[in-house]
Amino acid sequence: MNRRLGLVGAVFVALLAGAARAQSVPQWLSYEGQLLTSAGVPAPGSHNVQFAIWTTASGGTSPAWSDTLPVQVNSNGLYSVTLGTTSGNGFPTGLVNGQVLYLELTVDGDLLSPRQAVGSVAYAITAGSVQGGPVNATSIAVNGTTVINSSGTWVGTSTGLTGPAGPTGPTGPTGPTGPTGPTGPAGLASLTVTAPLGGAGSAASPLTVKSNYSLWGTTSCAGSDPVILSGFLGGYGGNQGAMSGGAMCLSNQLDVPNWVAWGAAIVTRSSSYTGTTGNRSEYLMSGDLDCTVCSGYAYTLWGATTCGPGDSPIYTGHVGGLSYDTGGGGANTAGPICISDSNGQTWNNWGGNTIIARGAGANGSTYAQYLEAPGAAVCVVCH
Repeated sequence: MNRRLGLVGAVFVALLAGAARAQSVPQWLSYEGQLLTSAGVPAPGSHNVQFAIWTTASGGTSPAWSDTLPVQVNSNGLYSVTLGTTSGNGFPTGLVNGQVLYLELTVDGDLLSPRQAVGSVAYAITAGSVQGGPVNATSIAVNGTTVINSSGTWVGTSTGLTGPAGPTGPTGPTGPTGPTGPTGPAGLASLTVTAPLGGAGSAASPLTVKSNYSLWGTTSCAGSDPVILSGFLGGYGGNQGAMSGGAMCLSNQLDVPNWVAWGAAIVTRSSSYTGTTGNRSEYLMSGDLDCTVCSGYAYTLWGATTCGPGDSPIYTGHVGGLSYDTGGGGANTAGPICISDSNGQTWNNWGGNTIIARGAGANGSTYAQYLEAPGAAVCVVCH
């Protein structure tokens, strides 16, 4: 009699029987099918069916496992069997290991084809060794000791869990610039020192130390620094003699009518000319050179036009001072000072009466060196 096989659901069903531990997972499968005649009607009754599991869809010399079982088919052609339970003929170790398997049936000597692929449910058997699959449990214990609780938290011993430190990873990219921090407190405008002044028994008196600076050729201070004094460039010297003192900013509040015109003293500065060869200096014939004394801190750099890191220029200028002139053989200036290039005065070329000098270089036996190059004796006042 010709027959054909129809699989109900076309699956193997693994009967785990509520097993809680891996070693209790049964190594057998329950299988359900439907036996029909070639006309498509049920073939009820008792039949001998050989079940063979192959590792290929066709061909091969022998199956990986086989067993012949009596099968009772009901009036609808349905039947159910359990494979792998025959004593001495269980599934071989490693049969269900993730590879695709195929089931071939022979009913009462009639070979049914093609072979049927084993459904994925059968691979629940691999839970017996937990190879490459997830574990679904309320907790995990080893030798009766819980190591993972019902919340999934490791509660076992920490010994051996931490491995050796790995190699240092590459440096990550630079992060974005953070926000500007708050402005710090203002610094001290002056320093007050308490010290005993005046001998034994005297009360301690406060000593206030303040810094100040002078600007030449301007009437204003840097930033918010207050003006202490406004005046004019001055110096100290003898009649018909050289200026023996340094440059000073004389207050414009002095009694002006007491001053007497003295044609031998003039204001000079290093030459700012760039197009005339041999110009060593310039002199001021009309007006006074303004000066200002400021409360705060500033410094002067000679031969430079830029300030140190973080500092700003108050002005750039040229080296100058107050000179005594005796008709072409003038003496040294009272100074030096850095005169602002924005002084508002008209300067005149003074040929070759002043030079810029420095300590001796390495040439022969000379004691000093001088500079005549126009515009070279520059300066900057920084704040």
